[in-house]
Amino acid sequence: MIDPKVIKQLKSKDANKRRQAIGMLADSRDMAALKHLEDVAQNDSDEKLRKLAVRAQDHLRKQVDKSRQRANAAAAGEAPSRPVIVNEKDSQRARSFTEEALSLYIQGDNAKAAQRLVKALEANPNLKNDNYFLGIAGNVLEVPQEHALAVLADGSKRADFISQSKRGKVEKRKKEHRETAEVIGWSSVSFDLGIYGLIVAVTTFLMPFVFTQLIGRAIEYQTGLTAEELAQESVQFGSTFSDLNQWLSGVGIVVFLVAALVLALLSIVGMLIYAGALHLIATKLLRGVGTMPFMLSKVVPFYSTLTGIIFIWWIIAMTLSATGAVLIGAICMLPLGLVVLYQMFRLGGRIGEAYDFGTGMGCMTLIVANIVIGLISAIPGLIAQNLIAQAILNSLGAA
Repeated sequence: MIDPKVIKQLKSKDANKRRQAIGMLADSRDMAALKHLEDVAQNDSDEKLRKLAVRAQDHLRKQVDKSRQRANAAAAGEAPSRPVIVNEKDSQRARSFTEEALSLYIQGDNAKAAQRLVKALEANPNLKNDNYFLGIAGNVLEVPQEHALAVLADGSKRADFISQSKRGKVEKRKKEHRETAEVIGWSSVSFDLGIYGLIVAVTTFLMPFVFTQLIGRAIEYQTGLTAEELAQESVQFGSTFSDLNQWLSGVGIVVFLVAALVLALLSIVGMLIYAGALHLIATKLLRGVGTMPFMLSKVVPFYSTLTGIIFIWWIIAMTLSATGAVLIGAICMLPLGLVVLYQMFRLGGRIGEAYDFGTGMGCMTLIVANIVIGLISAIPGLIAQNLIAQAILNSLGAA
């Protein structure tokens, strides 16, 4: 008789629980389960589970046929193999390994499921006559039920199956990751890049205003101090800061706005170049699987957040300095380096997730990309320095 809890589990919102229920019905050896499996095959919202229910019906029919054949053979006087005496502890271990195998099979890990079946058979050799065990073994090994024992008993065949299953699992994961990555297109990434550019523009535009206000207050604060009190200040805002502050105050808003927009545009272009380097290194050098838009969808929001954090942190440090706590403001900036370092590690994790090769390889991609871009960026500077040096030498020679 079918457990009502299993039937109820078929309606669960959790696809894994529904998958488990399908597996239990498939191995129930009760033809009454067919109608429930048919209902799943017709109506379940998950296409994979609908296909699994179809296979489960076929497996159930074969399982019942095998049971009938065994019963007929027993009735005809064929002697079954003599059972082995197994203590309760080993019997329980065998049941546990069998259930683990079923769970692993449902999760799609046939290699580990096959290993659990071998352990179950070692603990209780009588399972070779158990239809439930043989049914699971046939599903796991993807062979007819009557051939499952031969595969489990043959070390070479079993090793080949486990090796192929592991490769198949890796390929399946890569395929699923590739399908997930291809869902993200340039249209959604363009929105992320726009938000990043907007944050850069806003912080760039606000920075001179915040700077002039805070430096003005700092200068005003120190102007009111006596000579002895001023000498005790760790940082003194002299005429240089005052001249700079006056110059910034005299610059029009339009200039700051244009500068902010230009910097935002350059930041977006720079981000695309940087992402291109990351993508080439991740896919060509480190054999990662992914697309550039998918990687950008994970990296760009990270940089948008980091830009905001740095800007707020800078405002806090400047505010402390402007109110006389210059030393505390300077100390406040020190942890920012650790924060940025930690965020870079998290960025490596995002890159590893984008290309399905883990945080370590993601950090490696990040390091190599920074080195490559640093070297490329240094080339124009070195060329310019050589040209200037040559011009100076030529000038000295002519003199």
